[in-house]
Amino acid sequence: MFKINQMPSIEDIRREAVALQAGEITDYDPLIALVGDARFVLIGEASHGTHEFYRERAQLTKRLITEKGFSAVAV
Repeated sequence: MFKINQMPSIEDIRREAVALQAGEITDYDPLIALVGDARFVLIGEASHGTHEFYRERAQLTKRLITEKGFSAVAV
């Protein structure tokens, strides 16, 4: 996990990165587990306006609602 006020190194990013496997619903299992009992989850985007990002964000949001009990989404 990254420390606040510390820029992660390439090695840090490689160690923490999780590859997505062609849209499998289980791709987000590590992220869902990482949420724990958090009250807020912030989802960033690296490419504005691409349908792939919106599709994946929708899948992740569905899981946050159904598995973690979130009740609101603000975009």
